[in-house]
Amino acid sequence: MRVIEPILAWYNGAETEGTVLSLQCNSDNLFNQASFNYSIFSTSEPTTGQEYGYLQATLVQGYLTMTGAEYEAWQTNDYAFEWAAGKLNLTLVGPYVPPSPNPM
Repeated sequence: MRVIEPILAWYNGAETEGTVLSLQCNSDNLFNQASFNYSIFSTSEPTTGQEYGYLQATLVQGYLTMTGAEYEAWQTNDYAFEWAAGKLNLTLVGPYVPPSPNPM
């Protein structure tokens, strides 16, 4: 998962900030095409000593398909996240580190 610049999405009758992008490869034919599920989540406010809050609501979700030169260039998870962010017009900020249930 990656932290993104906040976007606004309509959720339960109000605009809600989405700040985390999740991306999962659900199909790769190992030849010329891969399909991904993506979700954008809202998060709670971080608690003391935590950089990020807990995932809350799924605000946006969908599917993307990578083919052609983009598929051939795909070697790392970072590339897949950058590719998806470009397709979705999102700006990546960094990795999402879930809060520890028992902060020290």
